[in-house]
Amino acid sequence: MKGEVYHSRIEEIYPDHLVVAMPMSKGYPVMFSKGNIFYGKVIFKGSAYQFSSTLLEKKVYPLPVWVISEPHNIKQIQQRNFVRIDARLAVNVQLVQLNDFPEPMDAITRDISGGGVLLILKRRLYNGDHVKLEINIPTCASIRCNGQIVRVEKPQEDVMVYWTAVRFTEIMESDRSKIIQYVFKKQLERRQRGF
Repeated sequence: MKGEVYHSRIEEIYPDHLVVAMPMSKGYPVMFSKGNIFYGKVIFKGSAYQFSSTLLEKKVYPLPVWVISEPHNIKQIQQRNFVRIDARLAVNVQLVQLNDFPEPMDAITRDISGGGVLLILKRRLYNGDHVKLEINIPTCASIRCNGQIVRVEKPQEDVMVYWTAVRFTEIMESDRSKIIQYVFKKQLERRQRGF
């Protein structure tokens, strides 16, 4: 999908049309004519969907909005990249081995996203290893999920610490949504503080 990308939000939903905030570009309304077709993307319960719609009408009162046709040609699309943020969260890690479950390990996250986590571990694990994780997210219950190690780095030769990248392989979409909400909340807080 090529072309300009603008951001909006759904304001109201009706049986045959939607009302969305008027997209803006550099502080000005996007120039778009009635009857034109466009593509949209929306994220719902952790999954992304692409759709087609038509601009039916523009309104400026009480808020500047577009009235658009009911979305059609809806299809789920792969979310390959999740927004990642530096965060220090406590994690309980358990290595999954054939017929063997070693003692759990304590770890701290270096960063986290809806797709995975970078752990700081004192024990070396290896690419392809499977792990069970319990991640403590502030303001919500711990999240339990499964993952696979995709990268291991040793940042300093003389320190027994390993940066261990884990891709989530089994996670409830409601839990993934909690992580994504946490990431966006932290981003917003940092922007407000000027970071």
